[in-house]
Amino acid sequence: MSDSSRFRRFLRLPRRSRRTIESDIDDEFRFHLEMRERELRSLGRSPTEARREALRQFGDLADAREYCRTADQHAERHSRRRNWLDELRQDVLIASRLMRRNPRFALGATLTLAVGVAAATAAYSVLYAYLVRPLPYPDPDRLAFVIPGPSREPFPNAPSLRTVDWTKVDSVFNGTVAWDLDGFTLAGGDRPEYVDGAWVSPGYLTTLGVRPAVGRAFQPEAYTAGAPPVALISDALWARRFNRDSSIIGTTIRLHSTDRPLENELVTIVGVTAPGTWHVTRFTDVIRPLTTSRMPSIVRLKSGSTLAQAQAQLNAAVIPQLGEVPTGWRMSAVPVHEEYTHEVRPILVALFGAAAFMLLIAAGSVAGALVARAAGRRDELGIRGALGASRGRLVRQLLTETFVLAAVAAIAGTLLARFLIEVIASAVGPHLGVSVPGGEARLIPDIMVFALAIIAGSALGALFGLIPAVAATRGDVAASVRAGRNVSGPSRPIMRQSLIGAQIALTVVLLVGAGLMARTVAALRNAPLGFQTAGLLKADVLLPQSRYPDAAARRNVADRALAEIRRVPGIRAAALVFPYPFRQGGAAPISSEAGTRASDVIPRATVHSISPDYFRVMQISLISGRTFDDRDNPDAAAVVIISDGLARDLWSGESALGRRIRIGESEEWRTVVGVVNETLKTVIGEHSADVYMPYAQAPRAYTSIVVSGTSGTPPTAHDLQRAMARVDDVLALSDIRTLDEIVSQEGASRRMLATLLVGFALFALGLAALGLYASISYVVARRRRELAVRMAIGANAASIMRLVLGEGVVVVTGGVIAGVALSLALARVLASQVYGVATTDTLTLGAIVIIVTLAALSAIAGPLSRALRIDPASAMRVE
Repeated sequence: MSDSSRFRRFLRLPRRSRRTIESDIDDEFRFHLEMRERELRSLGRSPTEARREALRQFGDLADAREYCRTADQHAERHSRRRNWLDELRQDVLIASRLMRRNPRFALGATLTLAVGVAAATAAYSVLYAYLVRPLPYPDPDRLAFVIPGPSREPFPNAPSLRTVDWTKVDSVFNGTVAWDLDGFTLAGGDRPEYVDGAWVSPGYLTTLGVRPAVGRAFQPEAYTAGAPPVALISDALWARRFNRDSSIIGTTIRLHSTDRPLENELVTIVGVTAPGTWHVTRFTDVIRPLTTSRMPSIVRLKSGSTLAQAQAQLNAAVIPQLGEVPTGWRMSAVPVHEEYTHEVRPILVALFGAAAFMLLIAAGSVAGALVARAAGRRDELGIRGALGASRGRLVRQLLTETFVLAAVAAIAGTLLARFLIEVIASAVGPHLGVSVPGGEARLIPDIMVFALAIIAGSALGALFGLIPAVAATRGDVAASVRAGRNVSGPSRPIMRQSLIGAQIALTVVLLVGAGLMARTVAALRNAPLGFQTAGLLKADVLLPQSRYPDAAARRNVADRALAEIRRVPGIRAAALVFPYPFRQGGAAPISSEAGTRASDVIPRATVHSISPDYFRVMQISLISGRTFDDRDNPDAAAVVIISDGLARDLWSGESALGRRIRIGESEEWRTVVGVVNETLKTVIGEHSADVYMPYAQAPRAYTSIVVSGTSGTPPTAHDLQRAMARVDDVLALSDIRTLDEIVSQEGASRRMLATLLVGFALFALGLAALGLYASISYVVARRRRELAVRMAIGANAASIMRLVLGEGVVVVTGGVIAGVALSLALARVLASQVYGVATTDTLTLGAIVIIVTLAALSAIAGPLSRALRIDPASAMRVE
């Protein structure tokens, strides 16, 4: 028998092919022609005349053949379809009846697979929203971010772009978007409010497709210098501040700019952006026209232009204006979608990979249960085979049963995934540190994602169901019934062992990932920050230039604000600082007047402006010298306090006190009066040294207030806001957070990933242990008679233990080895997310091996105990 014949027989495909149909038609036509010829010859016609007359009476024989062939093929297809649907209906009814007959098995298998489908669907929904779904802009694939360098990393000695005429870049693209991010204090009403905003170029609204829902967009003349000041506000600000009052259009409000204090503060609102409008930055509560040329942040490529071509055109327009540039420097253009999501991409890929592993483990667990269940149905399948069912028919029946179970689980899993997404939608963006592109609503899976999840879950379940189906029908099932025992098939352990081993291997991978991320979270929590966070609250405040135009006015109001805040009950101390700890910002180069530098590299440091109590509030240790006090006033000599790391870099271990430094391009030399402990700017990333200047000598219009509570708990934001309002009703506090929250945000995404991986891993470990328990129990049950005979002829407990443990040890050992190898191969996925631990950390790998081994021993303990308690006499009587 040929291979194709065996395959057709296995699947019971219909044998009446097109060639067979044509042969049958030819035979039938030949028969009718011969019968007509005989009839004509009996009437006296010659054979030739009889043949000719018969053909004439039949007409166009070729057309008749084609007509009959088409009709037969249509009837054959209809018959095949009807038979297939009838068999499918029967199989579905049988599957439903079996699920009702054994509800505990059906419920357990369905829930196991549904949880796996839910995890994978929820993870894919987040990944889809961030990495796959197009941004909510017109033709988003033609939008690119402009990066002033070859990469996102700072380029040493990069040229200044201040002299570039950016209008020459505008002609290269179909649209450009430039912005100058800013913060505004919205005065008036019950209390002042600080809002995030930006000055935007003429192409901002058109290129990004931003349209006002109320009012109008900016007119072209609004972008010219001296034009009447106008603004668009967000729907959220309109609802929060103005209660959606449509009469706000055309009215004037007071807006104090942080970065452009000389701009007119009386601004006319001309429109409100549509609800749900999404921007790539959060600075969108207030949008004002940008009247000066600025480097574009986003460009729209011309139709048919590639990214490489656009990047070449960009550099051709910019580099000639700069003269000589450092070797290797160039401007880059990166797709907006890629640039926006590049930080969260590794986390999302790792999360989806873990969820996919969890789904595979769940499917493998269900397949193992189906293998054991199919062994119990050996007699039923044998009877069906004896009654004439082919092996292919039996396989299709078992596959249909599995597919029904998997389809129910997939539907339940997708519904559970939707519920999970709705619960966690508001927390996804904050934990990842990047808001959901297009808004939280785009996290909810659409119909295509649901359909894909249901199809994939059903197909995966059916695919894993093929394993027990083939195993159950291996060999001659009818012969098994006649012999009264299983002659082949599920008794062979290789398939069962492979499923359990694969589960253990994937579980090890999840456990290793969970272990690495758990250790990363622990390392982040225990990282020495150099300052105290407990009980501290931080708030930002803008001192409008219209009220405080010079340094003396800013110093005066700062002293009044600190005095008023210190009088609030429950506040122990307060201080000013900018930038505050963990605020992302640049570092300035530091030059020393004299001394031996540790290296030729010019050190850089974060420059802070602080009030005298800052070190006491933050509990930053003083190593030598003194802190700031009242003597460091504007009329005194310029002084600084530096961190110990900067002192070592500048003077190689010599005393820094009394030495002088220069900050950035400033011509002023400042004397070092103290050295303090170094603080971290960010737990993960580049560390820089610190330089502290007294606020009295370097007052800032935009600064932060740090306060500590008397009871060790932070004061409330309401108390701070009321205290500032008593000083001046235009002083609005913004971004009010505890320092614990600020530091915690650093590791939010890693904590989320660690939590999910631990949950996935524990679920997978439970399934693997359950599968191992079921497998060993099955072995003990099948070999009960053999074990009884061994014990009857003198086998001791040790030999019985070795016999029972043999299979379990082989499976667990193979699974652990494969899992460790796979973990090492996939370690690079988490390489960018781990901190304080190597991806090949032997301690983590060893701990995971011990955990899996203990779980395996716990799973084997029950069947092993039953094997040791077998009574030989009772077992032989039963046999």
